[in-house]
Amino acid sequence: MQAELSRGSSSVLSKVMAAFARPTRLVSSQAMDADAQVDEQLFEVEEERQLLASYQQVASKVALCTS
Repeated sequence: MQAELSRGSSSVLSKVMAAFARPTRLVSSQAMDADAQVDEQLFEVEEERQLLASYQQVASKVALCTS
């Protein structure tokens, strides 16, 4: 892990940490209801849209398994 950190901002770990930083800031101070809706107009980058699409696919499969 130290070797990865020593590579600086080009390391995979740094990129992963940066990717998690924004959503962490967005939700850390918010009270969320289980039925909260996502406002896609607030997305800033395509990766956020892709993340939501992936979540929705998995959520629908989980719902099928638990109902």
